[in-house]
Amino acid sequence: MGRKGKDEKVVKKALNLYDKREFNSLSVNDIAKMTGVPRSTIYAKVKEMN
Repeated sequence: MGRKGKDEKVVKKALNLYDKREFNSLSVNDIAKMTGVPRSTIYAKVKEMN
């Protein structure tokens, strides 16, 4: 059920950018716009990893 998720490669790229935020000074909004991965997905995956 529900919408099909984003490609796992794209999600991993977004998470990689999220991990390197202090060096690339990108906000989560910027990462979401660049990769097309929703902010909620980024936050959910980060929470899942921790």
